[in-house]
Amino acid sequence: MGLPKPLGPYHVSMADFQLPANSQGICDTPLLRFYYPTTEKESRKNTSANRWMPHFAYTWGYASKVIAPTSSFHRFLVWILAGILYAYSWVCARIKASVASQLLTIQGQNDQFPVVVFSHGLWACRTTYSALCCDLASHGYVVVALEHLDGSANMASYVGKDGKRKWMEHKFSHIKYTIVPMQERIKQLNQRVAEVRRVVDVLESLNLGLLAQSANTITDITRLDVTMFKGRLDLSHVAVSGHSFGGVTAVVAAGADARFCCCLALDAWLEPMTEENYEQHAGNVPILLLNTEAFDWKALRECRLKLLRKRETMSINGRSLVTELITIKGTRHQDQSDVNIIFPTIMKNFGLVGSMDLKLAKDINSRRCLAFLYKYLLPPGSGKPYVVDEVLEDYEHLLISSKHC
Repeated sequence: MGLPKPLGPYHVSMADFQLPANSQGICDTPLLRFYYPTTEKESRKNTSANRWMPHFAYTWGYASKVIAPTSSFHRFLVWILAGILYAYSWVCARIKASVASQLLTIQGQNDQFPVVVFSHGLWACRTTYSALCCDLASHGYVVVALEHLDGSANMASYVGKDGKRKWMEHKFSHIKYTIVPMQERIKQLNQRVAEVRRVVDVLESLNLGLLAQSANTITDITRLDVTMFKGRLDLSHVAVSGHSFGGVTAVVAAGADARFCCCLALDAWLEPMTEENYEQHAGNVPILLLNTEAFDWKALRECRLKLLRKRETMSINGRSLVTELITIKGTRHQDQSDVNIIFPTIMKNFGLVGSMDLKLAKDINSRRCLAFLYKYLLPPGSGKPYVVDEVLEDYEHLLISSKHC
């Protein structure tokens, strides 16, 4: 039970990594969930470790989206709902991946893997997009999903200056997300972009073998073996991706950091972008704007059009920038996350599930991401496992609105 089997030919493993607080006592490196190809199959012995809900605290975070914890009574109700959700997810929500297995070694081939850094949306965390991350990893990518420390996650885990693990609740759980001042969202966006760039710094250190196992503050079975990534990451081919708030984070990060080669923005919530973001960080790399049909309103359309027009005026070596805008028909915002697959009945009752079959929506979403990565991230001539066979029926569900090449 749980998430579907990954689409690709490889088995997938997952593990966690986080650095301790810096010399000023500040934790500036988010908790990271690595998804990567391996030879080891999912095992029942790791049943507790490959649960989609990594800790009860995250269930409390999801529940506080439904019931705002604005009083003692409401917090009590949140605890009750969280207990129900946690019991359900413990039985029904498992990720189809082994835990902390060794990275795949391919004899006679380049043993470095391209990387995708993934930024989550509001009220999400490092495991919320495990189906997509596993689909990418099963095709030979190392995917690194970070858990932002800007207060946008449903719950975030970090290590304090005293060396003890602490929890950060959603910053604005006491009010409706629609009335949070945009200036606060802009501050969060700036921190998110800095954290995404910090992840690449960490990956560079891992690739050079500069981090000892003792640097990883994770102590349970999900602890990442840092030594296996030495020399195994192809950091000349790094993509940045994200969903919703993570989508705009990916767009801005792609323009701010030359280490990113392309960007996959899923239902990008572009409204927090400032004029400076448009002028300086409209991006100079290929961007996929992959949208669900229902995630659409006037202000968002205006921001999207502004981004497209800005990119149309830019070029590299005389060539226009690549921007693909694709909409998946019959889908809603959370169809791009795991939530609708994990809690289908609840989400349907809230009207948050599209008309498309949930697994098909997930598969089409993943295949469009994989096709874009193959075309714009990897060097020409890359073969299996990166080649994704076209499913012609997918195009019946797609609105390819624009493509600038």
